[in-house]
Amino acid sequence: MRNEQADLDLDDLFAEARAADAPSDALMARVLADAQNVQRQTHHVREDTLSRLSNLIDRLFGGWSVVSGAAMAGIAGLLFGVGLSTLNPDMTLSLQEASGWASTSVSDFGDPWALADLGGE
Repeated sequence: MRNEQADLDLDDLFAEARAADAPSDALMARVLADAQNVQRQTHHVREDTLSRLSNLIDRLFGGWSVVSGAAMAGIAGLLFGVGLSTLNPDMTLSLQEASGWASTSVSDFGDPWALADLGGE
């Protein structure tokens, strides 16, 4: 259902807006100049922040390639450390014994999940 009165009121408002004077050229020039100044300032701040961050990474770590390599090594270490022990505990014990990390109590223990059963009895 259409509201004819609302449509007429809206048509009147559009006609009034079309008949209104356009902003002066001086006002439009000031608005555009102000917008360009804001854009330049924002662009410079963003560039300065990124260049400072990049310089800091270069000085502290030797560059982004070193940081990305260290991050990937950390993720791989977590995957091997946590993932292998949950998927196959026997393989984890074998890797620990091969590296010499496993203590005699762990290698004599045999079943790494037996400690969880001690509290249930």
